[in-house]
Amino acid sequence: MQKGIVEVVSEDALKLQIDETMHETKIHGTEEFPFQCYSTHIDWKSLKETEWHWHEELELLVIESGAMKCSIGEHSLALQEGDCILVNSRMVHRFEVPEDKSIAVCDCISILFSSELIAASRTIIHKKYIVPVLQCGADYIVFHTEVEWQQHVLELVQQVCQFCRTEINMVEMHIHMGMYAIWMELTEHLDEYRREPRENQNMVMQARLRKMLQFISDHYAEQITLADIAQAANISQSAAQRCFRAGVQTSPISYLKDYRLARAKEKLLSTHLTVFEIARSVGFDNAGYFDRSFKRAFGMTPRQFVRQESEKNALE
Repeated sequence: MQKGIVEVVSEDALKLQIDETMHETKIHGTEEFPFQCYSTHIDWKSLKETEWHWHEELELLVIESGAMKCSIGEHSLALQEGDCILVNSRMVHRFEVPEDKSIAVCDCISILFSSELIAASRTIIHKKYIVPVLQCGADYIVFHTEVEWQQHVLELVQQVCQFCRTEINMVEMHIHMGMYAIWMELTEHLDEYRREPRENQNMVMQARLRKMLQFISDHYAEQITLADIAQAANISQSAAQRCFRAGVQTSPISYLKDYRLARAKEKLLSTHLTVFEIARSVGFDNAGYFDRSFKRAFGMTPRQFVRQESEKNALE
């Protein structure tokens, strides 16, 4: 659904389209205008968290009301009404129910944009002013009202959101100028948030993590071990543990188990195999352990899940 050039995100759309490496496959914007603004209402009673995911685009997120927890790699941030955060390109992240369970909903605006919107990669502007920000080592930047230049960024972001929500002449030009002004602030104040270069830190970790995630995707039905997962990235088992903890806040074996359960859930709905056959097909040798694990993850046994889905479909 569209209003201006804002896409209003439905609850179903919050089930992100991701591949085996957690890459979000949805295209944001177009090649001609690599920018998209989303307006999202999240009901934390029905959605506890989004999938871990990453995208090439940078993401500006503004909390308009309510709250959420934003996890970016090994960092967890509590975001409240009025907060604004920039998530850097290619960072694995997800959005989760806030710690304060009395906050039931969250309304937010997300702007996803390619750095190509600011300047094409072949230009001197990209080389001198885009690349340093992308490679500054900052996984994210939170903007605070008490810091003058960050307050200016907040005002610019709100202005861009307003351009998106209203039908005005030359809207793409207004958006481009607003985003350009935001980037100028980021460039001018680079030294205030610069950290260890990502090519020497996070980019290496995330590249290793993606190799291991791909290995799990390819071999989850087999009897694989922590050593096998670590070998996929040519690192030690302890280094593999650190990569998973930093990247997706769980262990390789826990991730493998959750991945198997998610595939089992899909097969319960799409095949006529028995529960034991499905358990075997996703790497569980023990049907009792599979039943207990499934119930712990989804609140019901595999058979109860199939029965519930069948009854739901019968009513539709």
